[in-house]
Amino acid sequence: MKTWIRPLIGLYVLPFFTLNAQSDSSRFVLLLKRYEFSEAIGFDLGLPGTRRLNAAEMQRLGHWDAASVLSFQTGAQLRSYGPGSLSSVSFRGLGAARTALIWEGLPLNYLSAGQADFSILPSQALQTMQVLEGGEAGRWGSGSSGGLVLVETSASGKSGWGLEWGLQVRSFGGVAGRWGFNREGTKSRSYLYFSQQWAQNNFVFKDYSLLGFPEVEQTNNRYFKNDVLGGYAVKLGKLIAAWHGWISQAQREIPAAMGSQHQEARQSDFSIRLVQRLDWELGQNFRVMANLGLVSDSLVYRQQGLESEFRSMAGHFRLEARWTGLRWMNALIGYEQSAAWASQTNYPEGLAPQHFFSPYAMAELSPGKWKINYSLRLPMSAEKVLKPVGTLYLGYGWSKKTWTIQPGLAYREHYRWPSLNDLYWNPGGNTQLNPETGHTLDALLEVVWKKNQHQIAWTSKAYMGALKNYLLWLPAGNVWQASQRPEAVQHGLSNRLEWKGGLGMGTIQCWLQHNWQYAGEGSGANRWAYVPAHQAQGGMQMENKLGKAGKPTLHVGTALMGQYTSKRYISEDQVQALPEYLLLDVGIHGRLSLTDGSELKLGFSCHNLLDQRYETVFRRPQPGRHYSLNLIFTLQSNSLTSKQ
Repeated sequence: MKTWIRPLIGLYVLPFFTLNAQSDSSRFVLLLKRYEFSEAIGFDLGLPGTRRLNAAEMQRLGHWDAASVLSFQTGAQLRSYGPGSLSSVSFRGLGAARTALIWEGLPLNYLSAGQADFSILPSQALQTMQVLEGGEAGRWGSGSSGGLVLVETSASGKSGWGLEWGLQVRSFGGVAGRWGFNREGTKSRSYLYFSQQWAQNNFVFKDYSLLGFPEVEQTNNRYFKNDVLGGYAVKLGKLIAAWHGWISQAQREIPAAMGSQHQEARQSDFSIRLVQRLDWELGQNFRVMANLGLVSDSLVYRQQGLESEFRSMAGHFRLEARWTGLRWMNALIGYEQSAAWASQTNYPEGLAPQHFFSPYAMAELSPGKWKINYSLRLPMSAEKVLKPVGTLYLGYGWSKKTWTIQPGLAYREHYRWPSLNDLYWNPGGNTQLNPETGHTLDALLEVVWKKNQHQIAWTSKAYMGALKNYLLWLPAGNVWQASQRPEAVQHGLSNRLEWKGGLGMGTIQCWLQHNWQYAGEGSGANRWAYVPAHQAQGGMQMENKLGKAGKPTLHVGTALMGQYTSKRYISEDQVQALPEYLLLDVGIHGRLSLTDGSELKLGFSCHNLLDQRYETVFRRPQPGRHYSLNLIFTLQSNSLTSKQ
């Protein structure tokens, strides 16, 4: 019997010999709370070490999209190439293709490149965002060896209605607008958001691909984008049904600085994402969830004498059954299946259909002060069956007066199927690539001190792991090529210190995070290109409240956020390197809350205050100092306002 199978059987058999434990409710703590209506249409990672952000944190000054949120409020490394260009996120130096993005249970990583564009996620439509470094393939599948991001538009649990209008004006000819509506009651919930973005996005940057690093100007980079995001959920007895839809359309002009071969290059993108979810409560301790998703992407690139098209359609199905028979244990079994069809102009031979399916199981226990998480998945495709992938977390928590201390160990196995670009991109793809597999071992420590309105939290993670058949794209002349290494290793240490407190009628939040990481050859002799050894993020946010109860109140705040990235090699011989850089963002904002439920927000921010001229990857320029001005007006019911 396989090593992973024995303990899984033990975890399922154990509850049947300990049913009497239910009667002593004082000894046990629920690890996963039972779902209310407002939570039934959302997901929960349920793993210690998860960074969870709510709607208010995501919609702070400067956080117009999910990419900005992740950059300054998590340990993620953001690569943003300006408005209208890709904003990718990576964890632990493992690249954007190893960060899995899940929206309402539906994977959003592109079929083509295997990575996700976080700039397309409008933060105003999201209720929660959960980030887990190291991912969890046992529950969520392929592509999370670096990290996992869950975004949800689930209900907030506040009855009422709201209308919102927002406008953002920024440098480089950038303008963005958004309109939104949401209504939530005890039996149903609906929401609809529409947003538009325009950008000229022309700026001067240093070209590190040329000798002497000359300053050149990026021109011909106009951009226009529309997004419509909406959903509806209803409770019918013991059945909760939810539907979510997201349509995105963009037009881009691609400058020569971004790799196009002609100044008149154009790119058109059109995407449709649909999700349906059904939750049945079949008994007091048994729940079934069915999730069905559809994603359609179209990208058309045109220039004089050339037209290239990539079109894809993917269906995704997830079925889970959860058992909550014990107060100290939750268990689930599930099945996930996806199928995708794609066509690409520069590969006339035709792309083979993609077909993946996996059964999986999960158990979460919290007997006494212990916390145990276990998951197991069997990844399969139409061509290959991989070894079972498992995850095991073991932690113990102490609580005494104002202190909470929780150490833990997490062992996670990962896998990643090659993307369509890895296999078929012409030139550079390789149809002989094998699936990537690996594992990581994390030692975690979380210490929280809380007294009155003040809280200090310190989280430390030391990790090490190995990857087999590591997929790596590197520049070779004027093109990129896919390569595969038989073995790669990664290790590192990350620390985050955070303080939250109250100051009279105001609040303050400060944080500092540092991550040292290595990802490279198994011998440790060579570090992979574009992997920085050190990254650090820090920030401070303050807000003061002016006004009396029952009267209009004014909230005035300031924010300072920064990100440091060390030197990165751009060649495997570790001779050429990009310099280190420090980014600083500073901003002020005001929020006026009226007694009728209306709210007016005004914010101004300066991004890249030090005017750093840098570049993160080959032929991807970064903007210098730039500004943004936000104006948001919200009209909402008093019942919704009173619960905020």
